Amino acid sequence: MPRVVRLFYSIGISQIREIWYEKKMKETALTSDTIQERNVIECHSDASDSGRLLVKQYRRKLSKGQMIKYTLLRWFGVDVPIEYLSPAQRRNFEQECLTLWRIKGFRVPEILPVPEDLRPTTPHIGLAAVQGERLDHLLGDPSLGSDDKLAVIANIYEEMRQRHCMAVFEQNHRLVHFDANLRNLIISEIQPVHIDFEMGHLNEAIEKSAAREAKKFTLQVLNILKAEYADQVIQLLLRRYNIINIIRRMIDEEFKRPFLSIHLSRDRKRKRRSPGLLTKIDMAAKLKEHFYGAADKDLSKEHRDQLLQAIETSWDGKFYQSLDDSDPRGRDMAHRYAVMGVPENFENASVLDIGCNIGRICMDAKKRGAARAIGIDYRKDVVDAMNAYFKQRGINVSLFTFDINEGVDSLQSIIGPASFEYVFALSIWSHVDQQKLWSIINRFCTKICFFEDHCPSQFKSLDKLKRMLEENLHFRRIEFMGFTTDRGVRAVYRLEK
Repeated sequence: MPRVVRLFYSIGISQIREIWYEKKMKETALTSDTIQERNVIECHSDASDSGRLLVKQYRRKLSKGQMIKYTLLRWFGVDVPIEYLSPAQRRNFEQECLTLWRIKGFRVPEILPVPEDLRPTTPHIGLAAVQGERLDHLLGDPSLGSDDKLAVIANIYEEMRQRHCMAVFEQNHRLVHFDANLRNLIISEIQPVHIDFEMGHLNEAIEKSAAREAKKFTLQVLNILKAEYADQVIQLLLRRYNIINIIRRMIDEEFKRPFLSIHLSRDRKRKRRSPGLLTKIDMAAKLKEHFYGAADKDLSKEHRDQLLQAIETSWDGKFYQSLDDSDPRGRDMAHRYAVMGVPENFENASVLDIGCNIGRICMDAKKRGAARAIGIDYRKDVVDAMNAYFKQRGINVSLFTFDINEGVDSLQSIIGPASFEYVFALSIWSHVDQQKLWSIINRFCTKICFFEDHCPSQFKSLDKLKRMLEENLHFRRIEFMGFTTDRGVRAVYRLEK
């Protein structure tokens, strides 16, 4: 008996040819953003689902409006968004994205060869059909419970976080899904499959591109689920996505743009015309409320306003750590410890922090049971101030002023010959003579070294970064732990003797 196979695919493509293995089926024209049967292509066949091939053709866009402007800019050698390039260039970009995403382990349609007798004359690509349900349909389904919908959204934010961490680390715009419309996400086994990669802004900062996708997706989710779920969606964004500098950008791009009063006035007019509409400004306001308000909801308005402005001011422009976890200028130490896998109990072990700043790691190590905690940093003013602070409060931590470029023998003459079970070398390696740093780590570490890269990364490759560690540090095991995302995106490794 024939069975109905529902295969959901992209909208807005000029044409799809449906082929069961070598049998050519009828052509289905898809124009604009509307097709019959709610963008579901239905076929009756006994053939296996795996035999379904979609041939996507890329057509030249109409020469009007923005297309004319960007065509002229291209003639003058200006980089333009991918969607305004030629059909062949758009096809090539989509093929590059699909290939890269599959290599990285993210879910997109498989590229398939198109039989010669079925190849159109226009630029095209063969893709395996994707089975599942479009996200806009799923979220709009009244029979599906809110918990199930929010679970799907949570999975998408988690996947987005993984991609954006890699995109920012590698500075690779092809890992950002610029056209993050809900219709371009197919939910298969509660996980997202991304389709349609004909958009891109390769000349903008990668953080801006990441914020662009996160904003576009979040705003569409808010409008389809309506205001009653706004707080829950924003909380999912903060918990599951949680790339802090991208979240700050999502807020600042709305509230710090020029002529804000004009944008606010236009925003109010839009909402009067469309009651219930949630705008980018609404989203940014809700995000700002949750992001800055969660940790300080019991504080006075004056203190809260100070926290909102704190990120813009710092010690010498280089405020890095803080003893106050509510201070947004400092690193989020709890987040860093969780990513690194720092033990909850150091069990009388010894700890050395190379490039210790204010000595926060040493102080926390003592609280977690370390017998000895020593930090070194080149900033004498900071070291002296913090040593006085620790002495006044009876905290048994010692910080030393030391320039790593002076080498291992000079350091040994200051802190002594004793080794340390745990060594931290966080966001320090490219600021110093690397061979001197490697020698210090090899000489003093006897058990575990925690290593954090910089942002932006010099290598932009996890393989190259790990190879550098393997070639220079004498450890039995080097494990990638993930990315810290509290200030930029930084790769973290745990090295074990």
